[in-house]
Amino acid sequence: MYVNYAMYDNPVKLSHYVCSLLYVAQPGVCVTCVQDTQTCQRDAQCCAGLVCQKASMYDVNGQCASKLPLGAECHDNDQCQSEYCNIDWHQDVQGHGGQCDNPTVT
Repeated sequence: MYVNYAMYDNPVKLSHYVCSLLYVAQPGVCVTCVQDTQTCQRDAQCCAGLVCQKASMYDVNGQCASKLPLGAECHDNDQCQSEYCNIDWHQDVQGHGGQCDNPTVT
């Protein structure tokens, strides 16, 4: 849902109210969720079925995308379809990724 403020008599008042409930996609446009391949900072901003995929754990911005398949590079469990990112602490600290994997049952 995009809101075009040019349609309303008082866009400043409306934008303050609507944008407090929605996400700002670009100046003057609010959306209920961030679409695939658009910039995000948190998973909660992305539309259903998408997560905020970031290139490293240190990145602030990412892109909303589907969860990654087994074997894909990851930095966090929620990036993977399997909900498990096999990454050593030293890889994580250095900004290197691990791989989406099946969790080991012990």
